[in-house]
Formats: sequence, structure tokens, C-alpha cells
Amino acid sequence: MKKILILSYFFPPCNMVASQRIYSWYRHFHKFGLYPVVVTRHWNHEIDTLPDLSRPDNSPLRIEKNEWGEVHYLPYRGTLRDRFMTRYGNRYALFRRFLTLAELFAPYIHPALNPFRSFREYADAYIADHKPSFLLISANPYTLFQAGHYLQKKFGIPWFADYRDDWTQNHLRRTTSLLQKGLLRIEKRAEKKYMEQVSAILSVSGVLVKQIAARLKKDNVYLIENGAELDFYNTDLKNPYPEQNFVICYTGIMYDFGYMDTFYEGFRQFISGLGKEEAAAVQVYFIGTETNAGRARDKMTELAAAYPQNVVILKKLPAPEVAPYQLFADVLLNLIVGNPADGIIGAKTYTYAVTGRPILAVTHVPGKDSPFFPGRDIQYIANTAGEVCSFLSDIYRRGRQGQDTRTSITDGEKYTLSREYNARKLAEIILENEKGPQ
Repeated sequence: MKKILILSYFFPPCNMVASQRIYSWYRHFHKFGLYPVVVTRHWNHEIDTLPDLSRPDNSPLRIEKNEWGEVHYLPYRGTLRDRFMTRYGNRYALFRRFLTLAELFAPYIHPALNPFRSFREYADAYIADHKPSFLLISANPYTLFQAGHYLQKKFGIPWFADYRDDWTQNHLRRTTSLLQKGLLRIEKRAEKKYMEQVSAILSVSGVLVKQIAARLKKDNVYLIENGAELDFYNTDLKNPYPEQNFVICYTGIMYDFGYMDTFYEGFRQFISGLGKEEAAAVQVYFIGTETNAGRARDKMTELAAAYPQNVVILKKLPAPEVAPYQLFADVLLNLIVGNPADGIIGAKTYTYAVTGRPILAVTHVPGKDSPFFPGRDIQYIANTAGEVCSFLSDIYRRGRQGQDTRTSITDGEKYTLSREYNARKLAEIILENEKGPQ
């Protein structure tokens, strides 16, 4: 079995999509010839807001081992900005913005200013002592990738860069700010340098794989999707909802876009068309939205105020605990950023699909085409409130008539959406690149 060192800031108990991605590799790699050693930071606090993701934790080094591999939890002192926000919160906004800007530029001035320097130093010592066969780094491009570039040059170790959803190109980084544009130019130069000797690059969607490959003029860019843990959705789970209720469920954070406006109006139209008793048995569950504030979450709060008997808001739950809420819902609500034809498939789409429950995907821009099971009954894309109302009404009517509203997804298709399948695919890529870039 080949040992692979994995560096990732995010890892459970931090309950983020990026954490679950790495955890799945840690959980499944041993089945496919790899022994994972994950290096991450301590996560000994609740994560309710975005600042909680950067809160320092100086707990001493802890190493956990089991039959899957090892996890090394490092103390995390945090940057000056991290410590400032922990102490002062949202006060002193101007100085906080200055610290944020300085933190973004600093790693490209000197490696000693990299906020992930402790990861690089720990990995340096570990590689020297334990001689792992591979190095994999999963991160927001590009500051942690600096460590991969450095360690490959020093040890000649084959390394793999997991871009996840390629932050330089997605909706979070499109900007008119001159400073942000300047940072993007610096990052693109750094990207070219850091990726010179990378054995392979990974990303979560086909469209991003094509963009990265074209940008870097490389053919070693691979699709490794997020997927779902199928054993979380077994038949022994207990229904968390009251019997006979019609339930719409949304899980995960919301970005600052107008898709909730469309859902709000569509839901209003739907519930207005029901009788009093029927309407009382309709529930909308929102789970784990607290991390990110913005227009969509404000609209969710407005919906809860308008329909207090129908809307339930729960805090973020670990993935196994949120599974029954998804599995027993009548409709799973998805909120898509931008045109679905662009091909960005949200992580929750995989977990939604394997439940076999119909997905209502609401987007804030026109567009019906999606690469995710096109032409099937698995995901319905709604661009207008009328379409939201029509879809909900149809599923409601069919369910009340005793018809089966589950989708046509097969067990074989579910496996191709699984995290185990994607871990196997990644393990094969890694083992094929044992000698590094040729």
C-alpha cells in the first residue's frame, strides 16, 4: 500500500463541502491501494458564521489513526486578521479590510508570510522522516499550492493539486475592483509557476476541468466530482417529518443571489392554491444556511416570517444526520448560481439525486439546459415563480393520489455519483503518476 500525504485546511469536524471531499478520500483510499495521512488544523469550535472558519485554535498536535489511515491535527495560530476578527468581530471595518487585503497579497511577497506556512513546515518534516509516495493538496488556489511547488522541488515527490471549484474563475471572484483585478493577475502568474511540475490537477466539474486545462495548456487535468456517501441513505433511517406532511427541503449555505425571490413567490402561489388544512400540512425545511449572510438568506427569513407554521429553519448538521431529512422529503430544493448550462454542479446535487427524490432547481437567470442527467425526471429547472408553483403542485397532486413520485435513477447511476466511485477514480490517477510528470 502506497502512503499519500494530504494537506487540507478543511476536514471534519468542520462540516463544509470541502471537508467532506477530503474525508471521503480518507475514508475510501485504503480500498484502492493508498494509505492516506491527512494534515489539517484543529476544529474544536462551532462553525456558525464565515469568521468561524478562520478562528485560531492553539490546541497541541493530535494524531489519530485507524484502519483507514491517519489524521494529524495541527495547532492553528491564525493570521493577524483571524485574531483581529476573533477579538473584535465586525467592528473597525476599515482596518479589517486592510488586513484582509494584506493577507491576500502577502504570500506572493515572501513564503514566510503565507498563512499556511505551518502546513508546509510540517509536511517538509514528515516527508523527510516518513517518505510518502505522493502528496495531494486540496485548497482554494493558490496559497497552499505554494507548498506543493516547494516540496516537489525539494523532494521530487509527485504532487497533485485539487482546485475544487477553481476560485479564480467562479462567481465569487468576478470583480470590477482594481485591487482584486491586480490580485488575480498575480495569482495567475503564481499559478503558472506552481503548476510547472504538478503530476495532475483535479476539479469538481467538467466545465472547470476544460477551463483549467485551456488556461494552463495542460492535459493532466481530471474531473473528480464530489459525490454522495451512499451508506448514509440506507433504508433503516427514521423519517424525521410528521406523517402525511408534504415537505420541501433545502440543505446547505446560500449565496448572495436572487434565486430565493423566485422560490418565495412560487411557494406563495402554490400554498395559496391549497385549502386551509392542506396548507397547514406543507412544510419547508432549511438546514445549515447560517454560515453565509446575504440576499437569499434574508429572503428565507422573510419567508419564515410570512409562513411561520410552514417554515422550519435548522442549524447545520453533520452529513449523516442531514441524510434522513433529504431522503424523506417530497421535494428537494436546489438553488443554482447562474445558467445551469454552464455546467457547475453543486455538491448537494449529488446527495439529492441518490435519494431518488425529485429535485426542484431554481435559478436566478434564464436557462434550462444542464449536464446533470439531461432529459430525465431527476432534476427540474425552474426560472420563474410560475414554474416553481407548477412543479410543486404536480408533485403534491401525484403524491396525494398515491402515485410514486420518486425519480427513475438506477442503483448503477447512484454508484457513479458516490464518493467511493470518485475516490477509486482518483486513486487510479494517482497510482498511474507514481513517477511524477513525464
